Amino acid sequence: MRLFIIGNGFDRAHDLPTSYWDFRTYLQTHYPDFLEAFEQHYYIVPNDSEEFKKNLLWNDFETNLANIDEDIIIEDALGVEMGLESGDVGIEDTLRIHFRSEYQYISKLAVYLKQWVKTIPLGATRPITSQISKKNKDIFITFNYTSVLEDTYQIDPDEVLHIHGSLRKNDDDPILGHGNRNRIEDIKAKRNEAIIWSDEKKVSICRVIEEYYNTTFKNVANYMHKLSSLYKYRPQEIVVIGHSVAGIDLPYYKKIDDLTNRTALWTVYYFDK
Repeated sequence: MRLFIIGNGFDRAHDLPTSYWDFRTYLQTHYPDFLEAFEQHYYIVPNDSEEFKKNLLWNDFETNLANIDEDIIIEDALGVEMGLESGDVGIEDTLRIHFRSEYQYISKLAVYLKQWVKTIPLGATRPITSQISKKNKDIFITFNYTSVLEDTYQIDPDEVLHIHGSLRKNDDDPILGHGNRNRIEDIKAKRNEAIIWSDEKKVSICRVIEEYYNTTFKNVANYMHKLSSLYKYRPQEIVVIGHSVAGIDLPYYKKIDDLTNRTALWTVYYFDK
C-alpha cells in the first residue's frame, strides 16, 4: 500500500488557479482595501514586482504572517499618548483596543480564502496521472482544501485525510498561520526584560504583540492526532507530489516517518530543483 502526500503543486499541475497570485487576484477584485492593507502590513508591498508576487509560495506566504516589525510597533506604541488619568495603569486593555485593527488580518484572510476556494472550478478537471486510481486502494494525505482527489480521481473520501480541513466536508474556515516559535520566545524575552526594568507600558505592549503571535501560530501538534490512522495501514511506500517538504509542515513528515517505523520508501516529485 502507498501513502500519497499531496500539496498545492498537485492542484496547479491540473491547471487549477490555486497560487497565491490567484488568491491575490480574487482579493484585488473583491476586497482591494483589505489586500492593500494586508500586503503593506506584511511587507508584500505594491513596490514588489508582479513576478515576485506570482512566485510567492504558500509556505513563504504563511511564514510572512510572523514578519511584523515588532521593534517599530513597540517604539511607536511607547510614543502614543493614551490620555489616561491614572498614567499607565490599565494601559494594556487600552493598547489592545488600539492595536486590534492591526491584527485582524488572519481571521479575515481565512474567511476570504474559504470564499475563494469555493470559486475554483473543478468540473473540467481531468486526471493527469495513472498512478492515482481508486483501484489501487492507496491512502492520501492532502494539504489542499479542494476535492480534486475525490471528484477527479474518484478516490473514496474515507481514504483521503485533509490535514487542515476540506470545503467538501464543510469544515471550519481554513487553518492559516506561521510556524515561527522563535518570534514568540523573543517577544517573551523583551517582556521579561521590561518587567525587570519596571517598564509597565512596554510590558503591556509586548503582551499584546505576544498575543498576536500566539493567535496566528499554527501549532501542527494540534493536528498530529489525524495521522493516527497510519498505524493500521502501515504503507510501504510514500509518494510526495506538489509539496515543499519544508517549513511549517515539516513536523508532519517526521511524524509520518516515525509511524511507518522509518522503513517506507519515499519518492518525492518536484517541479524544479
